[in-house]
Amino acid sequence: MRESFIAPECCSCLIETAFKFLKTGTRDYKHVLQGMREALDLLEKEFSEDNYTFLVGNKLARHVHQFLKEENPDIFRDIKDKSNEVCLSIFPDLTRKYEEIQDEWKKFQYCIAAGVAGNVIDVGTAGHDFSLEPEEIFKIINQVQHDGFAVDDSRVLFELIKNEKVHHFLVMLDNAGEIVFDKLLLRFLKEHVKEVTCMVRGGPIANDATLHDAISAGIDEWCDGFLETTIPSLGYTIPDNDAKVVNAVNSMDVVIGKGQANNETLSTYADEIDVEHVFVLCKVKCTTVSRWKKVKKGDNLLQKVK
Repeated sequence: MRESFIAPECCSCLIETAFKFLKTGTRDYKHVLQGMREALDLLEKEFSEDNYTFLVGNKLARHVHQFLKEENPDIFRDIKDKSNEVCLSIFPDLTRKYEEIQDEWKKFQYCIAAGVAGNVIDVGTAGHDFSLEPEEIFKIINQVQHDGFAVDDSRVLFELIKNEKVHHFLVMLDNAGEIVFDKLLLRFLKEHVKEVTCMVRGGPIANDATLHDAISAGIDEWCDGFLETTIPSLGYTIPDNDAKVVNAVNSMDVVIGKGQANNETLSTYADEIDVEHVFVLCKVKCTTVSRWKKVKKGDNLLQKVK
């Protein structure tokens, strides 16, 4: 494993995340209180300089989901459905823009900008107000294209897509809703005669996309198959997946991980992934990740981590 991170401020973020999961999953005040006590007990055992934030976060998320399983087996079901519904309603406008672009390089740039815009537009984030009018979405995409990428390996990825000898692509999807925007990149890959597999979560965890969410978003129209993680996880943690999943990942020519969790896990496990080309595409959403990546919070990344 490569060096990853854990920072003091990660603790408060993890606590806030546990509380958000609990209050979303149940209206029983005493149940929330008990869940928070258990979350704090877990953090007391796991939160140390010898651990990594994404490993602690995964254990915490799975623990809270297990705690609420009988009462609410998919905590963010309603939010995920709404996310897909809203994003699908504006997707035809994004598709029209895609089809208007004739230049291949510009079309690819539009796809990755839309992917980052999808990472910004999160209807599951409390207190986050934004407009979902098509013109506002185009503004965000244009802003991403204007700002560019703090780490920009987009030309490398583009050339791999254009390379006829590179066939098998794995796209590790992130959140429901956001995945609708990823259909542009998937379409671009399929139009270049690539075999495309999409990785989804093997069960509900946060608002990350499961197979149900991906099919609801119409992802199956633009991919050749799905790969589910062995257990629900935020990102791709190799020890949490069985040999079948690990071997499937390692059989790919190119891996593209969407979102911050895939950024953290792929960047850390890059040397253990037997794939020649591994990329991450995301917006940096916290200061600890920004320090780790040596960029600013809010920066866009399209980084080749291997």
